[in-house]
Amino acid sequence: MKGLAYLKQRNSIFIKSMFTYILIFTIPMAVFGFSTYYWAANTIETQTNSTYLGLLEDTQKDVERNFNTLDTFAVQLSYMPRISKLMNMEGNNFSYDRVDIGDLLNSMNELNIYKSTYPLVDEIAIYFNGKDTVLSTLGKDSFERYFIDLLRFDNIDLQQWEQILAARNNHRLILPEPVSISNQPRRLLTYIQSLPPGDSSFQATLLLFIREEALQQMLSKSALAEQHAIYIMDAQGNRVTDVNPNAKLSSYIENQHRDGSAVSGGIDTVQLADGSHYSVYRSDPDSRGWSYYIGVPTSTVLSKLHVIRNVAIGFSLFYLCLGLGLSYILAMRNYKPLANLIGMIRSKLMLEPPVNNEFHYVENAIYAMLTDANRNEHEISLYRPLARNTCLAKLLNKNSANDESLIRAMDLLDISFPYEFFVCATLLLSEEQSLPEDFYEQVRSRLVAQGVTIFWVEMDEKDKAIILNMEREELRASALQAIGDCLRSYSIAYRAIGVGGSCRNLHELFRSYEASVHAIEFRFLKGDGSILYADEYTEDGHWNGYLAEENQLIGALSGGDVRSAQQLAGAIVHRYLEKNRLPLNAMRYLGYSIASVALKALEQANIGQAPSIKLKDIMELDTMDEMVSAIGRLYEETSRLLAREDEQQDVQLIREIKSYIHAHYNDQNLSLTKVAEAFRISSSYLSRYFKGQTGSTFIDYVNRRRIEVSKPLLSKGGEITILQVAQQVGFDNDITFRRLFKKYMGMTPSQFKDK
Repeated sequence: MKGLAYLKQRNSIFIKSMFTYILIFTIPMAVFGFSTYYWAANTIETQTNSTYLGLLEDTQKDVERNFNTLDTFAVQLSYMPRISKLMNMEGNNFSYDRVDIGDLLNSMNELNIYKSTYPLVDEIAIYFNGKDTVLSTLGKDSFERYFIDLLRFDNIDLQQWEQILAARNNHRLILPEPVSISNQPRRLLTYIQSLPPGDSSFQATLLLFIREEALQQMLSKSALAEQHAIYIMDAQGNRVTDVNPNAKLSSYIENQHRDGSAVSGGIDTVQLADGSHYSVYRSDPDSRGWSYYIGVPTSTVLSKLHVIRNVAIGFSLFYLCLGLGLSYILAMRNYKPLANLIGMIRSKLMLEPPVNNEFHYVENAIYAMLTDANRNEHEISLYRPLARNTCLAKLLNKNSANDESLIRAMDLLDISFPYEFFVCATLLLSEEQSLPEDFYEQVRSRLVAQGVTIFWVEMDEKDKAIILNMEREELRASALQAIGDCLRSYSIAYRAIGVGGSCRNLHELFRSYEASVHAIEFRFLKGDGSILYADEYTEDGHWNGYLAEENQLIGALSGGDVRSAQQLAGAIVHRYLEKNRLPLNAMRYLGYSIASVALKALEQANIGQAPSIKLKDIMELDTMDEMVSAIGRLYEETSRLLAREDEQQDVQLIREIKSYIHAHYNDQNLSLTKVAEAFRISSSYLSRYFKGQTGSTFIDYVNRRRIEVSKPLLSKGGEITILQVAQQVGFDNDITFRRLFKKYMGMTPSQFKDK
């Protein structure tokens, strides 16, 4: 075909189309390969972390379950008849003439049976208050002999034991200590429980001695302990015990636990001094305040990622070859219709062959066919600005951003984006106004020089969206600074400019616009004329930044019902905290959203004075209670400012009404209804308002004004009649004038005139 003759030309559309398809297919394939790798890596890492945390939680539950049996044993022991009898026996000792030796032997047998049933327990002892007696699995002994000769702690002396046993103990634990039992060294963890449990006046104290080795064996049974280090830390930051410890890792975990930087139920990655990397997992504290840690070499956690990386590279190469083949097939298929079109144009219009490339040839042909349409261009241009604005507004709308017809409409309206990067911003003006045309031109010229194309979208009289199409992403800050400089040079007052994130796809531009609108919400942190970047105000996933009760709060503050506003704010906080366990950052954004309502109420009322309580200070508070208290004070101050503004507006309104009356008192049709219409208020409201402000009725004030003005006219004397004076001051007859003059002045107009 004739059109295919230009296939091998350097500027041929086929070559360019082929190159375009290569870019279209290879770039997504590369992105797909990287995305697959990162997705798989994140998935494996997440699953691995979940597995370790789950196993750690199982280990914690297993240990806690064993300790719960100790609590159960303490309760059961209190109700054993022999033990209960011994606890309630009077006297200061258990002499054999007062106690049946068989009961003592049976009691010791019961303790030994429990000891054999629960291998976690190494020794059991019961100290009876005031009887200087310790009954244990080792026998019956005095307090001093038991704690000195039979079971001696290296770090706890007899006086300290007296203090410990004299106090009431509830599930008390003494961490593993060196102990000598019958001259045999051991490390024991001591469980202490006053008997009976829950009774304020206890008669005895149960002591259960647990070998640290038994606790370590329990941890060793876990699947975690095969290769990894496990640690148990108490609430005070002391190490309870460990399995497979690493000295440097132990030091790191102890420091993290003591300073409170370790996150419960969280994961941390640490590089030790020897260069080794560990992933450290921590459980939530159990009922005794113990936290469980496991240290896993990072190489173990991420071992599967190497396989995933190789698979991703293989897939990327496969799709790259596939993309090259598809590029050639599609480029050839798309070029054939163009070749047929060129052949048809040459046969019909008899135009010269294309000089540059096929599109230039088609362009000349279309230009020739559209010559007769020039007369319609002026009419189309009249509607072009509105159509362009509508088209760009739809581009920023989530529901219409993916409409393919929108792209065609932009082509018809000469809306083009020459650069790769897009950013959307929102300009919030201080008042409703139209910006001058030379302002737009100055902004455009400055940005073009920087390599930035700008599009303005009129959303309403105060909000204007700005679409920036940039050559490089780094031009965003300088472009926004130029817009701000132009606004200030034209003395255009504006609240702030909210800036969304950058993107490379028109279909994602609505997200940048939504982010810019969201950034505007934080304008109160920086003040008027500031530039707010959305990525500076990223909120926690627990709080999306949307406050449904905003209008209700503004209405309460504007109406002076500050108590209702405070109660509603407290209810909002309670609802979110009850539903979610919000982290500190999310609580601060929640507090800001509630507090900013006050400044929005002042903004709507056009009050320029800012409250003394700053939102920035509220954002720096550490607890929600402090934030709620500060918000309450902010609402009270805002209510006072609004009330003061209402009072000032009332003073201004009554002054304007009086001025209107003074200017129109001589109008015989002056009435309450006419004045109300002039000020666009209801006559009933005007009547109540006027009486409240002046202390007199509207008609009484008008009549007094007319009488006062008539006095200089009457004083002049001459040929002027009473009727003429009455008509000049606004009365339609002299009868009413004479009656009211007599009422207010105490004499008739004639008497006043003669006087």
